[in-house]
Amino acid sequence: MILGLSLVQFTFLHVFLSLVGIGAGIFLVFGLLTSRRLSILTALFLVTTLFTNLTGFLFPFKGVTPGIILGILSTIVLIVAIVALYVKHLVGIWRSCAHHGFAGFRGDADRAAADLHPAHRARREKVQSGLGALRAG
Repeated sequence: MILGLSLVQFTFLHVFLSLVGIGAGIFLVFGLLTSRRLSILTALFLVTTLFTNLTGFLFPFKGVTPGIILGILSTIVLIVAIVALYVKHLVGIWRSCAHHGFAGFRGDADRAAADLHPAHRARREKVQSGLGALRAG
């Protein structure tokens, strides 16, 4: 039992939070592309993503896994982004912190997709080789 839930129920809660965060994130991308500020969806994304991370730490694992390390790093970035947005109101260096925090999630997602799918991996290698040629020339 975890938080009074069976392991299956807790897993469903964890996945539900994750899916809500992903859904909110998709709508946030639409808002970014159309230059709309979607405050409620931003809060929903940040809260559900943070709780997804935190519930992930409660699963019964022995030792440190790569997922736990990524979860710790992701949680730190989320907390910095939340503080930058809601406590410091993106003033001064906090704007940069939030920007780099959100960009870091995008980069992590791109790297994860590239590692999981051969077509993405090939595209990334092609882009990196092209950038290398540009830097050398």
